[in-house]
Order: sequence, then C-alpha cells, then structure tokens
Amino acid sequence: MTTLDTNAPQDDGVNKLYFAAWRWHFYAGLFVIPFLAILAVTGMAMLWIAWIDGRDGERTPVFPQEITLPVSVQAEAALAAIPDGTLKQYVAPRATDVAALFRVDKGDDAIMIAVDPYTAQVLETFPRRSGWYDFADSIHSSLMLGVTGDRLLETAASLTLVLVATGLYMWWPRKAGWRVALIPTLSSGRGLWKSLHGVTGIWLSVFLVFFLISGLAWAGIWGGKMVQAWSQFPAEKWDNVPLSDETHANMNHARREVPWALELTPMPVSGSDQGVAGVAEAPVTIDSIDTLARTIGFDARYQLNLPQSASGVWTLSRDSMSTDSTDPMSDRTVHVDQYTGNILADVKYTDYSWAGKAMAVGIALHMGTLGLWSVLANTLMCLCVLFLCVSSVVLWWKRRPIGSSRLAAPPLPRDMPLWQGAVLVGLGVSLAFPMAGIALFAALTVDALLLSRLPFLRQLLN
Repeated sequence: MTTLDTNAPQDDGVNKLYFAAWRWHFYAGLFVIPFLAILAVTGMAMLWIAWIDGRDGERTPVFPQEITLPVSVQAEAALAAIPDGTLKQYVAPRATDVAALFRVDKGDDAIMIAVDPYTAQVLETFPRRSGWYDFADSIHSSLMLGVTGDRLLETAASLTLVLVATGLYMWWPRKAGWRVALIPTLSSGRGLWKSLHGVTGIWLSVFLVFFLISGLAWAGIWGGKMVQAWSQFPAEKWDNVPLSDETHANMNHARREVPWALELTPMPVSGSDQGVAGVAEAPVTIDSIDTLARTIGFDARYQLNLPQSASGVWTLSRDSMSTDSTDPMSDRTVHVDQYTGNILADVKYTDYSWAGKAMAVGIALHMGTLGLWSVLANTLMCLCVLFLCVSSVVLWWKRRPIGSSRLAAPPLPRDMPLWQGAVLVGLGVSLAFPMAGIALFAALTVDALLLSRLPFLRQLLN
C-alpha cells in the first residue's frame, strides 16, 4: 500500500483534493521531468555559447585600425572565398574589434565568412547553422525530431503548467504559515528534500510559468495556430506600397530569425515609385545601403539581406532575438526598393501590436539576450529547474515501498468532493492548451478505464 503523506491536510474533503492533486502532479512529472531536464541543459548551453562565442561566430577578433574598408570590398573578398557563390547577407560587426560576417550560398549550402573589416582578409569560413549553439538549439526546439519533437515538447510544456498548479496547491500554506512555505526547513531525510523541493518550486513558479508561456509561443500548435495571428504587424501600415505573396517568414533559415510579430506579414516589392526618400543617389549599392543604415540609426551590429529576385528588396534589421542588440524595444526592420532606394517600410517596436510587443520582450528574457545579468539569471533558473527534476526523483525513491517493483503512485481518492470543479478546470486547460488536453484525456482514459480492467497494470502503477 502506498505510504501516505503525513504533511497532507487532515480535513477529509481537503485531504481528498490534496491526494488528487498529488496524483496528477506525480503522473504529469513522470512525463515532464526528462523534457524539462533536456530543456534546462540545452538552454544553459545556448546562453553561454551565445555570450562567449556568439550564435554565428560573430565574435571573431580583429585588430582595430583607423580606416574601415567599404562593405563592397569586404563582400568581394567573401565571394572570392566561395567561387560561384551568391551573396545573401551582411552582418555588421557589433564592436570595432570583431569581424564582419557575410553569408554566401552555393547550391544548397549556406556558408558564413568572417572578414576583417580593415584589411578585407578572410579569417574564417564555416557552414551556417552548424555550430554547437545550433546543435543545442535543435534539441531545445524539436529534440532533433522535427514536428514530432515539437509536439512532444509542447505537450511537456503544457503539462508543466499542470505540474506548477498542482504543486502550488499542495505546498500552499494552510496551517503552518508562509515561513515554512518560503524558507527551507532544515530537517533530515525525506522531510529536507520535500522542503527544498517545495520552497524552490514556490519561488520559481512565476518565472517558470513565464518561460513556459514564452516558449509555447514558438510551438507549432499553441504558438503557430492559436497565438501568432493575434500579434501580427498591421500590413495596412504600408498599404500604399506593392506587396508580395511571400511573407517575412521566408527570410527565416533553419531557425527563426524574423521578429515574431512580422512573420506572417507580406513583404513589399521593388519596382514602383512608392515610399519615402532613402538612398540619395543612384545606383543603389551595398555601400549606399550601408550608409543609409548608419544615417537612419542602425549603429553597431545590424543585418542586411540583399535582394534575391527582380522584385526583391534590401532589408535592414536589428532585433534582440537575433542578438543584434540587448534592447528589444529597439527592434527595427526597414525595407528599401532596390531600384529607387526609397524606403518602402520602416517597422519599429512601437508599431507592433500589444501581443507582438510582449513577445519581443518575452523572447529577449527567455533567451537571455539582455546582457550578462540576464545570462546569469537564466542560468540560475535552469539550475533550479534541474534541482526540481532531481529532487522529485529523490522524493519518489524515498517514498516508494522498500524492495517493491511498483511505481507507487499516490492513491486515487474515492468520492472526491467538488469533482465538477476539477472537470471544469481540466476543460479550461484543454481549450487553452490543446496538447495538454490530449495528454490529460489520455491519462484519464488509462486511469479510469484501463486500470480498472487490468489488475496487473493497476498493481504495477499503484
């Protein structure tokens, strides 16, 4: 028989609710723990790789000199390193002592070239999106399983919200007071582990919910189908310029690079007399576009995407998601006609919808791109999540019957009061987070139907 928790509430009705919450906490944890541990480890790896070396190798050091060569000269050197390649992108240096980056595509290969901006010397070439950051990112975002991995992680993140809710209900102070809930009790054995687990969980709960929601906004179902449409930049802001059938999402490559609020917004096209004055003199070149960028306020690092077709545009961009800056409120995307040099669109953070603004700031906090303090804060967050995973396993190990091969799940209370409210809560969670709903329905089916008909399975789990 499963050992009861001596710290559970003693009132009969509340006690049953407590054990119901504990049972759901237990089963949600079984599924969630491996995924949370993976997300915490890969999240920390991405934080520190981006801070130390950069996501794209953009921290290649150079010796600063007085004169910087024109971008066109640097671009020629990059193209010479990849014969028959096509120049796609220029990434300006974030400081005077680091290299400029150029993306050159050859066939299906995207190659990054680090160029000394003072000498035009090619310092390094490497396949784009092939570093340790991208390896960790592919695990963090999809477990390297594509859509299947995305769905698994979305389910895990959604169920973690259930884990947080049930954990808060169980640890909420009823008689002992807030001191016990917020400060660890230095006892011994399972009591110490339970106190550390509960105190860490209650302090972490708000931050964990934020990370879960901001992470789910990138997921395929909740983010892509239910949330993203709320946050799109209003295309009517530039309804006086011709628009393409392509959206900004087509600028993404391997990972999301375009601000979330712009992904579904149509791209403007070149070839009209629309827009406002941009490049003063024809012809429009990479050097004149770089001059325009500096003139209109793109200082330090920014990204320049070149036109790739007869109707394509020059695109200047800077956003904290791409680690261009440490201020998400300075996000900016500018499109320039490749023939006239006119500015067709100039989108700033203030132009985003309220959801787009929240997502821009949320992504920066989630990714730790606000400076060293956010890297350290997110590292602490990841370490606390790992501790919760480890301590939950320790608590189960200490609670299980000695020598038993059973899973020893918390007991299922009978005649639970207020069960209608629990059903309504479950329906609400299911409607808000579909993958959690599917998982909860599957768990209820197993718990209520299969276990009652399969004594061996019931004995193994309970």
